Amino acid sequence: MNKKYEAMFFINPNEDENKIKDIINKINNIIIYENCEIYHKEEKGIYNLAYEIKGNKKAFYYYIKFKTLNNKVPSLGKISNKANTIKEIMKHIIL
Repeated sequence: MNKKYEAMFFINPNEDENKIKDIINKINNIIIYENCEIYHKEEKGIYNLAYEIKGNKKAFYYYIKFKTLNNKVPSLGKISNKANTIKEIMKHIIL
């Protein structure tokens, strides 16, 4: 049975639209590379944060749902580690 996951990425709101699109493509590629299929994604836009993150009171929210392919277990640690290398991502969570 394919497992389903959701993730929220908080991207620095000071980036221009093209840079944000590039970051979103990098996120998608990371997830696809780890044997997952993206079945829902939403660019929520810029919202106020509940608390300041890396000096920002706002963030661009990117929400994504993905599932495993061929019953393979994805390495969520690898997805998280690769996302951490993208400096414009202020924070992320995978459920």
